[in-house]
Amino acid sequence: MQRRNILLAAATASVSGIAGCLDELQQDQSQDNTRSQEPEEESSTSEEGDSDDSEGSDNTEDKEQILDWYEDGIGKLNEGTRNLNDAIDSGGNGNHIDTEIEAEDARADYEQAEEYFSNAVSLTYEIDNSDAREVCEDAEERARLYYQSAGFLRRSARRAQDEEFDRAENLWYTAEDRSNEAQRISLQGSDTLASILDLD
Repeated sequence: MQRRNILLAAATASVSGIAGCLDELQQDQSQDNTRSQEPEEESSTSEEGDSDDSEGSDNTEDKEQILDWYEDGIGKLNEGTRNLNDAIDSGGNGNHIDTEIEAEDARADYEQAEEYFSNAVSLTYEIDNSDAREVCEDAEERARLYYQSAGFLRRSARRAQDEEFDRAENLWYTAEDRSNEAQRISLQGSDTLASILDLD
């Protein structure tokens, strides 16, 4: 029992550092939201009703959608991290039922984040912006790895409830490995993506 609690405490220290990074990105996106409050210029139209600007020539709407999906994904990453840290804290206190529930909540958050980032990646192909695509793909991969980490953590908690402690420990180590792998992937702030998309 003592060995298991030491392991859980170590994992807590490892994963808790994620939240600060993601929260900073959340703050970045709130600053970026002021950008959308500026009035848009009305485009003049010809007698036939066609816009003088070529239709979708700057892909502004698509770019804004990419940024919106990216920011939504960051928000879900933050929620997932909070739930993941709660799960780790519960495990450290020996409350494996709560660990399983909170890990599943984190897993659902990361799955939603991955979907948002995936949508953004798809749209970067339509506007042919490889730099924006790389940012979104990195975020998608990070969310995918955290999703896997939360899944292994949930399974670890289930094994601990069944008193299969060796198996629970192995699964916990795997969850920690996935989390560490996710942290090695650079996650850009929404302001960086906005600049790449020429929306700043």
